[in-house]
Amino acid sequence: MAKPLQYCRICGDKHPGQELSNRGICGRCGDWLFRIAAEQMQAKRGPIYEKWRRNYIASMEATISKMRKEV
Repeated sequence: MAKPLQYCRICGDKHPGQELSNRGICGRCGDWLFRIAAEQMQAKRGPIYEKWRRNYIASMEATISKMRKEV
């Protein structure tokens, strides 16, 4: 039996369900999102970079706090 077609969450094109990622994104849109993320990380600006930076700082603060308790 054929798999039902599903829509990509970004572009809205129909694809067989097995061709979409777990988040419902097609390969073409996944590549596009990856390029955007790589460009923002290289340029060190943009919403993806800022999210990464916030999470990195929070992680380092937790690590430093843990290390202070061990000393």
